[in-house]
Amino acid sequence: MTRTDLLWILILTTAFEAFTCLLRFGLGLKATHHLAPLHKRTLNLRIHHSYVGAALTLFALTFPSADPLAPWTLRLGIALLASDLIHHFLILWPITGRHEFHRTHRPRE
Repeated sequence: MTRTDLLWILILTTAFEAFTCLLRFGLGLKATHHLAPLHKRTLNLRIHHSYVGAALTLFALTFPSADPLAPWTLRLGIALLASDLIHHFLILWPITGRHEFHRTHRPRE
């Protein structure tokens, strides 16, 4: 991984987290409230953007190194994963007292 990759991961992580914080704190949206109706479609599993990031990261490892999509897929995957973990454990937990990183939908709070 190059310095360019790390810089892009930092930029993307910051952008994803800023957007997530805007939705949560700026617009007052909460996944526990606003996405709860999706529980039947997701087999009661909460879909965090870290799951998408982990899948993209693993998918990126299957690309040939010469493929121009390989670095971007890896950067996006790591940034999504990092953003979600930062959001739940470094932002939500200290501010709200709850990390809200649940694997399944819970009753509305």
